Order: sequence, then C-alpha cells, then structure tokens
Amino acid sequence: ASLYDQEYSIEEVASVRDALAKQFDTICCGQAKRFAAQDANWKGGRYKSSAGYWVVTCDHPKAIRGTMQEHRLIAEKHLCETNPNHPALDGDGYLRSEWIVHHKNHRKDDNRIENLEV
Repeated sequence: ASLYDQEYSIEEVASVRDALAKQFDTICCGQAKRFAAQDANWKGGRYKSSAGYWVVTCDHPKAIRGTMQEHRLIAEKHLCETNPNHPALDGDGYLRSEWIVHHKNHRKDDNRIENLEV
C-alpha cells in the first residue's frame, strides 16, 4: 500500500503542510535571503507585489514572514510622529491590523504621505 491509498484527516494534512512550509522557509528562503544582496536584481528589500503594492523586508512585530506593505509602515510612522493617541495605533504605537490605509489617488504604488489616508 502506498501513501496515496490511505486516507488522512484534515489535522494530519495540516500538520504535514505546516511542517513542510517551515522546512521550506528555513532552507530555501533563508538561503535566498543570504544570497539576495549578491543578486543583480536585488532592490534592497523592496519589491512590488502581484497586487501592485510596494512590499519591504523588515523585522517589524506585525510583519508576516519578514515583510510588510510599505504604505502601512509609512502611515504608522506618520501617525506615531504627529498623533500618537490616534485610535488606529495600539498601545505600543503599531498600526492596528483592522485599520485600512487607503491611497487617495488609487495608485497602489504611490506611497507619498499626502496620498495616504487611514
């Protein structure tokens, strides 16, 4: 009997998927990060996502896999500097995930502060 002949529970499949994802992230992405700076296409940790937003690599507490949308970081920094008691900021000064940062001119890659609205 092969693995394909057996039935697996959703929990078993999720467990294996998560383990493989961690292993892939550690081995492949860790290696990619080490060599990224040597790559001719490396843009210093900033790239445009398939959705059209600028994404930056960072070690922000709310980053997912070490990346965040740049417009959220810019809006967060601006609020911290100009209005630290704004309700969009949590107690630690980070932008709450339920708050949306809009691009006024609808251009997702235009992250000038005057074009962002929380």
